[in-house]
Amino acid sequence: TTDSDRTERLLERLQWTVMVAAPVVADADDGDAAHIPAEMLRASADAAGNAPAEDPVVHMISTLAELCERSQALSPALAEALWSAASAWAPAYLMYTPSLYKARSPCAEMYLGGENGASMVERLARAALSYACGEGADADAARAAARALARIAAQLHTGLTLARVPVYHELLAALARSDTAVLRDPSILVHLARAAAAAAGSNVAGNVDHARVDQALQAVLASFDRVATAGPSSGTAAAWDAAFAALRGAALASRSTTAAMHFAAIAPRLPLASAAVAHRKEAGALLESFCDTLVDTLEATATFLEAPDIAPLYEACMAAVRLYAASRTDKRSVASESGIHELAVVLHVLSAVASRDIVDFQGTPQQEAVGAVVVEGMRVVLPLLDEEVLAVPEISDSFYVLCDHAAHSYPGKVLLLGESLAVRLVKLLRHGIAHAHAATAASCLEAVAALSKFCATQRASVTPSLRDVFRGILQDVVEHHLLHDMNTDTLDEAAQAWFALAVFMWDDFQRIVDAAMQSLSNATIRDRFQLALQRLFTNRSLTTELTRPNESKFRLNFREFLAEARGFLRASAAQGTM
Repeated sequence: TTDSDRTERLLERLQWTVMVAAPVVADADDGDAAHIPAEMLRASADAAGNAPAEDPVVHMISTLAELCERSQALSPALAEALWSAASAWAPAYLMYTPSLYKARSPCAEMYLGGENGASMVERLARAALSYACGEGADADAARAAARALARIAAQLHTGLTLARVPVYHELLAALARSDTAVLRDPSILVHLARAAAAAAGSNVAGNVDHARVDQALQAVLASFDRVATAGPSSGTAAAWDAAFAALRGAALASRSTTAAMHFAAIAPRLPLASAAVAHRKEAGALLESFCDTLVDTLEATATFLEAPDIAPLYEACMAAVRLYAASRTDKRSVASESGIHELAVVLHVLSAVASRDIVDFQGTPQQEAVGAVVVEGMRVVLPLLDEEVLAVPEISDSFYVLCDHAAHSYPGKVLLLGESLAVRLVKLLRHGIAHAHAATAASCLEAVAALSKFCATQRASVTPSLRDVFRGILQDVVEHHLLHDMNTDTLDEAAQAWFALAVFMWDDFQRIVDAAMQSLSNATIRDRFQLALQRLFTNRSLTTELTRPNESKFRLNFREFLAEARGFLRASAAQGTM
């Protein structure tokens, strides 16, 4: 009993040590490039010897890797901690590349890079796969192991490494099996599919065994069919969640030169998926899975397909929008945490659709079909949005990206949503221009520029209330860039907005700048401001036609104008002479 207690305490201490060490050793989320902190490399470089036991950093990484390899013999809590930590440190340290860092560590280069690093990658990948697929494994620890494998494959660019060793074929075989935890747990399935997709996607030179990829794909889709063929109202919510995960896995595994053929297998199943969401009482949770499936399929396959072939995917996206519209009818319906999350995943689908159109279907007949999804989606989500909802980052990021793409591709349709919705949209863009996140502010400025450019050519269709909102935006951007602290990361986007708004509302623009000029009590400064403003619209032979060459000229003029005018305007404001 004493030995058992001592072992339990030891494992618990080790678990906490691993959990504390993970963010110190390498702190990188899924969206960040993995890297080794400079302090760790300096500690390794300053070590007395070149053997792993003499280098504390290499010794720690080697020990963590060894513990991961033996995780099946450890407690579930410790195994989960080890694999969660491996998601952070393994992509950073294994296959160590000295040229990426200022500090050099000979010991790390010898034992974590080159063939030694590749060998450790293989051993760790095999251990992660074994744990994730093991019968009776703790679910949380198995998910952590599958996620670690996906991170290793995606972040390390080790697709080539994995595809050349047996563990890659073991991974495909695991995806093809239907009697293991892989197909029973959706999250494990998706992580393993991501790992396979990363390996397949980086091997376009012919190193991938496409027959095995196809075999795995068909087996994963078969798991969807086992649930779907019984009808949308049958089966448990968990079974349908797993079925959607199978579709996502199939989409991710399609990231190869045969993606078009793979999508042909996925497409007929999308109507069955949307029917399941429509018929089940767990529609909210299933809608999220369905939307995730659509986004992954868009990102994995759309660039490989001809416009007519991809029609089923956009029909499924339209179905998702309508299913969401049926369940969320007013602002109160998105007030809860689940409501916010559902709105976020629908916006993610819409922004993915809109951005895919920009890349693939500009100027083609398919643009109309894609535009229908985008416009219908905006018609559904705009009444649900206000400044409070847009304070949620996952909402604002997707919404403003959607606005940017929609304004460029379908400005006429956006402004013809109806006066109340069009005014609401432009008001939300006005709010977003002042966003603290530079990328969000840039998206809003670009959307304002695109809509203003359209309005300048269709003045008769602009209602007085819509013009009033644009006038407010014009006032905001002029005052902001002349008198307040500005974000230099968005200067080019601000120049686009200034130019388009000024051309669209020239009389209003003149009144705003004239008011600023008259507020200057110093005649010399007033004359300098007037001369700077004149050069803004005449230098480089600029004209007021909203063409790309003129927009490029205005961007250069704009930077020169701000450099000159901001200085004396802000100085005058500080001295009270304005």
